[in-house]
Amino acid sequence: MSKKVLSAVLCGALMLSIAGCSGKGSITPDALYSYAKSDGAVAFDSIDDIEDAFEDDDIEEETEDNGLVMKLNVDDLMDLIDEKGGDMSAFNEFANDDMDEITLYLKRPSSNNQITAVAASFENEDDAEDYYDKYASQISMYSSFGAEIDEGEDGGIEYSTAAASYNGEHIGMAVYTDGSNVLIIAQMSNKGLDEIYDMCDGLGLPMAESRELNDDDDDDYDIDFDD
Repeated sequence: MSKKVLSAVLCGALMLSIAGCSGKGSITPDALYSYAKSDGAVAFDSIDDIEDAFEDDDIEEETEDNGLVMKLNVDDLMDLIDEKGGDMSAFNEFANDDMDEITLYLKRPSSNNQITAVAASFENEDDAEDYYDKYASQISMYSSFGAEIDEGEDGGIEYSTAAASYNGEHIGMAVYTDGSNVLIIAQMSNKGLDEIYDMCDGLGLPMAESRELNDDDDDDYDIDFDD
């Protein structure tokens, strides 16, 4: 795998992964919210609480250490994004007017270790499928880089996952749908994927085991970005 290619992925693409377990999983907004709270995340479930947090240095420090989780009506979230602009840019990628309810979990203990999880419910299953397909289609990109791929169905949950490690950097991608719900879990890290594995164990979901890439992959996946 080309170092240039992986560097571009690490810096610019959506980094997602999921842990390696199986069982009766849950991908609802409530399930993610409960998991995040049990993991120590600072929880917000009203617009007033979130707005207050933007002006509270103590809360900001606490969320940096433990992460934050928000469970909101999508209309409220879209209003908050419009109001806060760039301050909510981490959520702009995932918010969608077709959603009914959404839980967002951010845990970023350092610039080199960032985890994002999004669980959304949709009233229209076709909208949920379109949202799932949007992110599942990115799995093919990871496949072309030589990442390990695992996709299928488990306990009524359709999933598509990928994960890889290269030169001390760890990336992955996983998306899930059960018809009306979609879950995305993302990580890019230089400290391994243990926290994502723990999340999978907590939610009872399948994963792609991370594949260790090496310099032998360079010839197969080299791309010249100077052209």
